[in-house]
Amino acid sequence: MKNISIVWKLSIFTFAVFFFFYGLLLIGQATFFERFYLYQKASKLEKKLEDTKQQIIKNPQDEEKMSRMAGEFMEENDATFTIASDVFGRYALNPYRITMKTKNGIKNIILSKEGMRLNQIPSTLKVGDQVVVDGFYIDTKNRSMEPVQVQLTERIVKELPVGLTRIEGTVISLTLPKQRAYNAFYQDSLNSTILHEIAMNKKYTKSLNQGKKVQLEWQDVVSGIKYAVIMLPLSLPKDMPQYVMAYTSLQPVDEAMETMKQYYGYIAGAGVLLLLVLSYVYSKMVASPLVSLNQGAKRLAKLDFTVKLSKRNRDEIGELADSLEQMSSHLQETIQQLTLANIQLQDELSKKQQREQIRKEFTANVSHELKTPLGIIRGFTEGLQDDIAQNKRERYLDLILNEVERMDGMVLDLLQLSKYEANVMSLRQSVFSLHDIIESVIEQFNQQLEEKQLAIQYEPIANDLVHADEKKISQVFINMISNAIRHAEMGTAVTIYLIEHKKKIEVQVENKGELIPENQLDRVWAQFYRLDASRDRKLGGTGLGLAIVKQILQLHNSEYAVRNGENSVIFSFDLEKSN
Repeated sequence: MKNISIVWKLSIFTFAVFFFFYGLLLIGQATFFERFYLYQKASKLEKKLEDTKQQIIKNPQDEEKMSRMAGEFMEENDATFTIASDVFGRYALNPYRITMKTKNGIKNIILSKEGMRLNQIPSTLKVGDQVVVDGFYIDTKNRSMEPVQVQLTERIVKELPVGLTRIEGTVISLTLPKQRAYNAFYQDSLNSTILHEIAMNKKYTKSLNQGKKVQLEWQDVVSGIKYAVIMLPLSLPKDMPQYVMAYTSLQPVDEAMETMKQYYGYIAGAGVLLLLVLSYVYSKMVASPLVSLNQGAKRLAKLDFTVKLSKRNRDEIGELADSLEQMSSHLQETIQQLTLANIQLQDELSKKQQREQIRKEFTANVSHELKTPLGIIRGFTEGLQDDIAQNKRERYLDLILNEVERMDGMVLDLLQLSKYEANVMSLRQSVFSLHDIIESVIEQFNQQLEEKQLAIQYEPIANDLVHADEKKISQVFINMISNAIRHAEMGTAVTIYLIEHKKKIEVQVENKGELIPENQLDRVWAQFYRLDASRDRKLGGTGLGLAIVKQILQLHNSEYAVRNGENSVIFSFDLEKSN
C-alpha cells in the first residue's frame, strides 16, 4: 500500500479540526443568537417597565404625568405601554401629544390612532417652532384638542375647515413616535385584545394576583407579527390602576435572522477556502518532528536506550524511527522483559494479598449479616415456645418471616454476585429503549415512594435507544433506584437524568439525603458496604445491590461513578448508543 505523505496527513487533519470548530461556531450563532437577542430584549423591557411602575406608584392620580411617562417609555423602548384596572380595563392614556403656549394659555394637542396620521405632521417639527393647529376641543375647559391638521406658521397653505377651531402658538414640548416602528399606531391598538387574552387565562391571572410578573409571546392573528409581552402588578388600592403592561414587536428579530442566515452562507464559503489554505501552510511545518527525531538519534548513539522515537504513523518519519530503533532492539527487549517480569511478580503478590483480604472481609460480613437475623429468629421462636406474650404471637411470626425473607434475598444476591465474579455470566445484547425500562421500574416502587412521600423526576429524551443486555440493565435500574429511595430524605425527590453524548447515553440517579464521606466513595461498590449499618438495616437492603450493579456495568464496559452534590448523592453510568 502506498504511504500517504505526512504533509497531506497534517493538512487533512488540520482542515478537519478547524472546520469542525468553525461549523460549530456558525451553527451556534444561527441557532442561539435569536434566543439570546429575545432574552436580552425582554430583560431590558422588564427593567424599564419596573422603573416606570415605581414612578406610577409615587404619582397614581396624576393622569397627565402618567401619559407623559407612557410616551417617553414607548419612544425609548419602541414598545407599547398600557395601564390596566383590576378587571383588565385599559386606562385612556394619551402618550403622544404636542404642548403649545398660546395667548390663551397652555394647550395640549392630543394625537391618537383615530385622529390624523403621523405623516401629516411636519417632519421638521421641534420645540420652539411656531405652529397653527386646526381641530376640535375634547374637554370642557378647552385645554386639550384633537388635531385635524398641523402646519408651521411660515408654511400655512390650508384654510381653516368649516366647524373646526384654529389656535396658534409656540411648541414647548412634544412626544411623537419618531423612534417607533412604522406601524406604531396599529401596534398600540392591540392593547385591548392582549389584555382580554390575559384576563381569560387563569394561569396568568393567578400569577398576577400573587404579585408575580407575566411574560409571554403573543401573535397577532391579523398581521401574523409576534410580540413579547410583559405585565407587572401594582401595589395600589382597588380604585386605582392595578397593572402595567408593555409589549414590543419581534418582527425586526425575524427579519434580522433571515438576513444573518444568508450572510452565514457567504461567510461559510469564504471560511472553507481560508481553512484549506491555512491547513496546508500549517502542515508544511513538519520540520519540528524531524528536529525531535534528530535529538533522539543522538541519544541512541550514546547508548541511551530509554529514548522512544515516534513511529505511530506509516510515513517518512515513522520509517526513519523504525530504522534507528532496530540498532538497540535486542538490549531494549531484554530490559523490558526483566521489568515486565518484576511488575508481574509484584502484581501477583498484590492480587494475592487483595484476595486474602477480600476473603476475610467476606467471611466477616456474611457471618455478621446471618448472625443478626438468626439471633432475632431464635429469640422470637423461644418466646413462642414459652407462650410469652400470646397477644403478640402474630407480630412475632411476621417478624420471623421478614427476617427469613431477608436472609433468602441475601443468599440469592450472593449466588448472583458469585456468578458475576466467576465470569460465568454472559450478555444477551439487544437494542431497546431506556424510557420503557425506567417507566417499568418506577411503577414497581410506587408503594415505597408513597410511604416516604417521595416524587420521581424524570425527563425522557428523543433518542434513548441503547445496545445492551435489557434484563441486566433493568436490574441495574432496580438496584440504583431502590438504593436512592432508601437513602432519600422524606418529602424530597429522586431525579433520573438521561444525557446524550456522541456515542454514549449517560444515566444519572440523584437523591437528596446524607452525603457519603469523600474517602468512602469508592467503597460503596463493595459487598456489604454501609454508611450506617444500624440505619441501613431499618431501611432494608442486603448490602449487595451496588456490588451487583458494579459487576453488570463492568460486563458492559460501562464507565460508572458516584459523587456528592451540594446536598445530594449522584450515581451515574453510561451505555453504548444504538445507531
